[in-house]
Amino acid sequence: MASTPSASVSKRLVLVTVTAALGFFLFGYDTAVINGAIDALADHYGLGSGLKEHR
Repeated sequence: MASTPSASVSKRLVLVTVTAALGFFLFGYDTAVINGAIDALADHYGLGSGLKEHR
């Protein structure tokens, strides 16, 4: 069974869409984790308010 060009494009489009969505999800998750860690790192290392102002 040969796939039609339309089916091939649809599979590729789904793959690209899922990959992009996963990438954006992971970027947002990483950003939230880093943002949540700033206060803990500042307290742990005794950093001043200069770190907190760059958020």
